[in-house]
Amino acid sequence: MTGNRVLAFFLVATVLLIPLGAAILAASLSVTEYKIRYDNVGTGFDSNDKSVQQRALWAGAGNQSTVTFTTTKRLKAPVFFYYELQRYYQNHKRYVRSLNSNQLGGKYEAPQSLGSCAPQQYASDSADGSPVPANTAINPCGLMAYSYFNDSFSLQGFTLDDSNIAWKTDRNDLYGDYAPSFFNQVPRSRGGGAIQGNVSDDQHFLVWMRPGAARTVRKLYAQINEDIPAGTALTVIVSNQYNTYGYGGSKWVILTTNSWVGGHNNALGGIMVTVGSLAFLTAVIFFCSYHLNKKRRGYADPNYLSWNRTSLVH
Repeated sequence: MTGNRVLAFFLVATVLLIPLGAAILAASLSVTEYKIRYDNVGTGFDSNDKSVQQRALWAGAGNQSTVTFTTTKRLKAPVFFYYELQRYYQNHKRYVRSLNSNQLGGKYEAPQSLGSCAPQQYASDSADGSPVPANTAINPCGLMAYSYFNDSFSLQGFTLDDSNIAWKTDRNDLYGDYAPSFFNQVPRSRGGGAIQGNVSDDQHFLVWMRPGAARTVRKLYAQINEDIPAGTALTVIVSNQYNTYGYGGSKWVILTTNSWVGGHNNALGGIMVTVGSLAFLTAVIFFCSYHLNKKRRGYADPNYLSWNRTSLVH
């Protein structure tokens, strides 16, 4: 590759990366986001002792508390309502594989063939406490379904619309229209919430079953289909039931707008602008060393290669 081609490569990279990165960064910065922690709010939960917090959770079916914050900017509809679990590691290989796709799709699978769901493969007792026959399968089985998030939220003065939060392909193709059986029925042994209605109808469950790619899990809970003016005092009513206290994980609620590149994430735009700037700097250095420094230009000239010269100079 000649010096001019190398120079052209870095200039093209500069022209492409800097404008596109700046546009993505500007779109990300236009997103308004509010984030507030709620797992440390309420009687017993405001303690710094994790065992005290966990006992407070076990003491009832869930602790209702409120968190309040005031908007400083106008939030234009649609406004998205998320919950976030930190230090959750939903991307762990064992966890992600702990399900059966055919069973989730509504197809019958013999209980003995559900080994990937262990230890949440077989039911131990029923909702009324009576024993169940041996080798009775949990449906849906597996750790992902077992740990279904079951905190619930409401926002005073606004309607949280959860009618279209799951992917259409998930609702229509991936999950079957069937009732769960022996799934998180017994409070003392359940890992999370129960499915409301049939599996494909519970969109919160469908959202939960798409594992997060990082250790922090952020899931869409609902959306608000009206603007929220600046200066609005928002009160989120939380039913705190999901147990993250055993491993010290924190729980947050997030209200955010959106842009053409998605939510608030400056990383992609920042990286593209940085790489484009480095490409431009490299192009300048290369231009100076190749075109302006005549003494060094020969090192990049293919005419100086031995097989291109008519005679060798000794």
